[in-house]
Amino acid sequence: MSDNFNFVQLDNGRFNYSSNLQIFDNIFLIFLPPYSPELNLIERVWQHIRQKLSLKIYENLDEIKAKVRAFLEDFSLLTIASITGNDPSLRDFNSLMRAKQTQHTP
Repeated sequence: MSDNFNFVQLDNGRFNYSSNLQIFDNIFLIFLPPYSPELNLIERVWQHIRQKLSLKIYENLDEIKAKVRAFLEDFSLLTIASITGNDPSLRDFNSLMRAKQTQHTP
């Protein structure tokens, strides 16, 4: 087991709940409030991809898959940070996460 403490953000999809799920002590699950896509950072990434790729008519599904794959492969950490970061709606959420991490630091 790792000495690092990790946060895993989950939406409230039914598949994220299981009585058989084993969670290590160094993992803290964060369940987002229902119907709050503005807090789900991956939703922002998908929105960015849709905006970039939606103004074209594609010949077939394979062409769409290839474009999405190429787009994702070109993503840099800086691009992802710019899409998901520095949003006022996340300030309280980020503060809460830092406080929880501090509480669990040995």
